Amino acid sequence: MASADVPGSTARKRIGIDLRPLAESRTFRFIWFGSLMSGIGSRFTTIAMVWQVKDLTDQNAGKLALIGLCYAVPLLVLSTFGGAIADQHDRRTILVLSNLVGIVTSGALAVNAFADHPHLGLIYLMAVCKATQQAIAGPARMSLSRLLVRQELLGSAAALDQVSFNISFVGGPLLAGIVIGTSGVGWAFLLDMVSVVVALVLIVAAGTLPRVDVQGRTLANIVEGLVYIRSRGELMASFLADIIAMVFGYPSVLMTLVVAERYHDNPTALGGLLAAVPAGMLLSAITSGWTARIHHHGVGVIWAITLWGVAIAMFAFTGPFILSFAVLALAGVGDSISGVFRMSILQTGTPPEMMGRIMGVGMSVWAAGPQLGDFEAGAVAALTTVNTSIFVGGAASVAGVWLLAYKWPAFRNYDVREHRARLAAAHDPAGHA
Repeated sequence: MASADVPGSTARKRIGIDLRPLAESRTFRFIWFGSLMSGIGSRFTTIAMVWQVKDLTDQNAGKLALIGLCYAVPLLVLSTFGGAIADQHDRRTILVLSNLVGIVTSGALAVNAFADHPHLGLIYLMAVCKATQQAIAGPARMSLSRLLVRQELLGSAAALDQVSFNISFVGGPLLAGIVIGTSGVGWAFLLDMVSVVVALVLIVAAGTLPRVDVQGRTLANIVEGLVYIRSRGELMASFLADIIAMVFGYPSVLMTLVVAERYHDNPTALGGLLAAVPAGMLLSAITSGWTARIHHHGVGVIWAITLWGVAIAMFAFTGPFILSFAVLALAGVGDSISGVFRMSILQTGTPPEMMGRIMGVGMSVWAAGPQLGDFEAGAVAALTTVNTSIFVGGAASVAGVWLLAYKWPAFRNYDVREHRARLAAAHDPAGHA
């Protein structure tokens, strides 16, 4: 992804990540590092909640699946409102208030964990609060790159965001597994609270953030964004492709049960398995310069999701830990490549004044999709077996994306060169931060 939007033969040959957005924009640099810190901490809380519910419910797959539902509903319903709010109001204020809420929720989870009799209901309630926080603040953060860096560096900025995301999803689970195994879930929640405090300090230090100040009523602006997506077939299809992959593909909520069945209920093994997909994504992201030579991004998404689904289906049959880690990492490679091409489709098809709303819709897909996937995986596992649920999900991802390709010719024929030319002619590049 690093070089996907950087013109010139030198950029096309580049393999590693382009660090110029961090070097050129102080604001982007502070926001990026803050997101990295809070991202690692959020993984601590997510894993600790799943582990604690597993222990409190005697490994009940249905009750584990409820965590996914508690995250999915607020993200699905509120993210579009968060996107409209980001386009209308000061993004810095949104991020500051969101982090304050994050400190309170992580603290409440820690207090509950250290209690003699932790309340299961409080865990579900805090999951809803965490998801609501992400739904409101996520679009504000995700749409900042378009306002902070030059147009020719948007691909590099997106690659850096993907690296931050993947580092948090690799380091977070690994560290969380160690902390939970040695000190308990309460300390995992406390460390998340510390990470949010650090992120809050960096947001404040970043200074004033650029504003778009879109006028009009929030609901009308949301409708305008949805109409825009509907009018752009490539955007619609790219979102649907991700929904297919996430809802049917990755059964993260079942990992605790896989570890219990295969790896003696070892929390370190859980951390390793949860880090495997992001590890593959990170490896793919830091060597993504080759994607600049691929112009048919719809086809790229189709084959990348195919790789993802096949690898997930294989995970149902793996035994040794190293083999499980390897196939999940392979799935991560497919997911990262898909993300590179989908983000390029989104950026080249969206004007700056609408980025918040489009990112809000994206947030619904990217965040709620996996949570709905957890619910689907848990439900199927409760009716059949854990491994059956995993295999069916991977196979459904492959079948679904090829059905999408058949139904949406504009998506499979998408050529990014045509859309970049249209965007350059219609809109001025964003200035420096």
